[in-house]
Amino acid sequence: MTRRKIGAGATLALALLAAFVLSIAPGAGAKARVVQQQACLIVGGDGVTDRGFNQSAWEGAKAGAKAVGWRAKYVFAAQGSDAVPTIAAFTRESCGIIVPVSFLYTDQTKEAATQYPSERFAIVDVSYQPKLRNVRGLVFSSAQSSFLAGYLAAGMTKTGIVGTYGGIKIPPVTLFMDGYAKGIAHYNRVKKKNVRLLGWDVGKQDGTFVGNFTDTAKGKQIAQALMQQRADVIFGLGGLPDFGAAQAIQSQGRGRVSMIWPNTDGCVAVPKHCDIFLTSVLKGVHVVVAQAVRDAARGRFSGGTYLGTLKNRGVGIAPYHRFASKVPASLKREVQGISTQISTGKLKVTSASTPR
Repeated sequence: MTRRKIGAGATLALALLAAFVLSIAPGAGAKARVVQQQACLIVGGDGVTDRGFNQSAWEGAKAGAKAVGWRAKYVFAAQGSDAVPTIAAFTRESCGIIVPVSFLYTDQTKEAATQYPSERFAIVDVSYQPKLRNVRGLVFSSAQSSFLAGYLAAGMTKTGIVGTYGGIKIPPVTLFMDGYAKGIAHYNRVKKKNVRLLGWDVGKQDGTFVGNFTDTAKGKQIAQALMQQRADVIFGLGGLPDFGAAQAIQSQGRGRVSMIWPNTDGCVAVPKHCDIFLTSVLKGVHVVVAQAVRDAARGRFSGGTYLGTLKNRGVGIAPYHRFASKVPASLKREVQGISTQISTGKLKVTSASTPR
């Protein structure tokens, strides 16, 4: 009799335990426990080891995820269309935020945001008008920082000729080129000089492009062509092709030709070429991606647009590093003064590619 009572009690206990386990097994309850555990990136170009734009986003995602106890992962999508199945797959995973890291994913991200309204997105180098409730556009006034680099380049050239080139002709690239060209033009007005820019025409909105962000050999060829035309300061905006350009300058122009690196501090990203880097034009991609991840984890995420400027330090130029003693003190002061004028709104820097 006693045994039967104990057996019935054990059976009841096991049944209650099973019911509890089922309540947290796969289903709505389980999803609530595992959702929002990853920051999920989509990258193209030359991946997260480019020591530039993509790597900066990846480092930001990892830092943001670590701060809130999440993980970070990425998937490579070579073309915009490749982002469609990737985003769909991410919506079935524990992604607390999906971060497409390219202007090339503009349309795909917008469509996905509509199709998956409960998902949160932060897209780099894109903003939407009207804004989307579940998408934060992370864009930068790169023309402002490039303006400083252009003025600096014009002040440093010995031949009176400087150059630039881009990877693909898209607004995030031409935005840099516009700023660079206008900084040179500003120097010419102020100093009554005639420094020429090769590789970009602001009026025609056309110039020299690799055609992709991966062809190192083509970057080297373009740098060689610019040097043959006597350009002695070259601003590369090509991604992986910039490494080819740096190699060409290091081997064929060292001591007489310098380079301006994009997105991250070149002397940190590619220290072996530091002696040719006049400066770098910075975008705070890692900072804003990390912030988006933290906001998503802490319930503070909102759609709209983040705009990085000189004023909020979302863009800027890097230290002069090994050129610190070569850049005249007067030119340093002028560049700093122009930065202040732009930050306070006294000097406006416009571009056909300015994000809104």
